[in-house]
Amino acid sequence: MPADVFRFVSRWEVAASPERCWQMLEDALRRGRLPWWPAVRVDPLGVRSPAVGDDLALEVRSPLGYRLRVRLTLTEVAPPHVIAATSDGDLAGRGRLEIARTPAPRVSAATAPASGAPASDLVWTWEVAVRRPWMRALSPVLRPLYVLAHREVMRRGERGFARALAAAVEG
Repeated sequence: MPADVFRFVSRWEVAASPERCWQMLEDALRRGRLPWWPAVRVDPLGVRSPAVGDDLALEVRSPLGYRLRVRLTLTEVAPPHVIAATSDGDLAGRGRLEIARTPAPRVSAATAPASGAPASDLVWTWEVAVRRPWMRALSPVLRPLYVLAHREVMRRGERGFARALAAAVEG
């Protein structure tokens, strides 16, 4: 695999049904705010639900100090289980989120649901090539840092999402 091409797979395990997870993600896309994931910003869709063909501008702030700006075009929307898109801009490729009910909760003790409560796996897959000239040029050397930065952004997203879901249940 070339140094400037990446395949990331991240799994979030949360204490909520796929329907509840989808509702929270869809609400974030409608509002354009992800208070539970401050590193990520997206153009709001407004009152409508996401649909195939929609274009979204996404900005991700890396813990290393750079920002990635991409244009997502939705290619698949199957509530509450799948949303997929192609990306262009600083990262060119495709991404996919799959949400599945977890038969036996595998979530951490901190976010574990009560016995019998729903739990879900959210699997994020990104297959992208870096397009920024400086990032492409430095990919052979900085690849491990890019991977660590991605992991950190996703880890923070998972924690924030789990907290937001728990707060919604309590509220």
